[in-house]
Amino acid sequence: MSTRRYGDIKEYHELHNNFILFIVKTGEISYLYKRFCLLGKDSPSFPPKRLLKRHFLSVGHLARNPILPILLKAMFKDRKTLTFVNFARFLSIFQANTLKTKKEQLVITSEKKKRLLFSMYDTDMDGIISHEDFIGIVHRLYGDIMSSKQVLETAATMIFEMDTSGTQKILFQDFSDALNVFDMEETLVIKIHED
Repeated sequence: MSTRRYGDIKEYHELHNNFILFIVKTGEISYLYKRFCLLGKDSPSFPPKRLLKRHFLSVGHLARNPILPILLKAMFKDRKTLTFVNFARFLSIFQANTLKTKKEQLVITSEKKKRLLFSMYDTDMDGIISHEDFIGIVHRLYGDIMSSKQVLETAATMIFEMDTSGTQKILFQDFSDALNVFDMEETLVIKIHED
């Protein structure tokens, strides 16, 4: 399927030429553009210029993801709609690194990923992950297989383990250090295919 079939591809070529640091191949941008168009296939115009949250919520396997609301909050931020540029930038944070990835790109990618993940856990957006924030996340992820008591105990244990600052809250540095220790950051990747 030709990308040209999706209409004006100027916007995604602009991504390649100007500001996506981590998706370096035109084929990857083309792949993301096709996915963007598939998500917005019921938009009034095709190809879609923007996506709404409902476009993601209407996809069965996405809608069943317990953290989809958190992902959408991180992806949309305070916007009501999402352009292709916003969509590609968000997903590029999770692009898998290769042996050819430059060291400075690795550092930038790592920091962006950690900041994004931290903001997803910091549900009230106050710059710290509180006990309440953590309970909410653990409940979303495991509430269907854990009792309320287990959710509370798990959240308390995780905060205790991650709180190296002694604040009984998780500061960004605590969060970053924990990701480094458990090497979780490397498991939080997506493979963006090429067309």
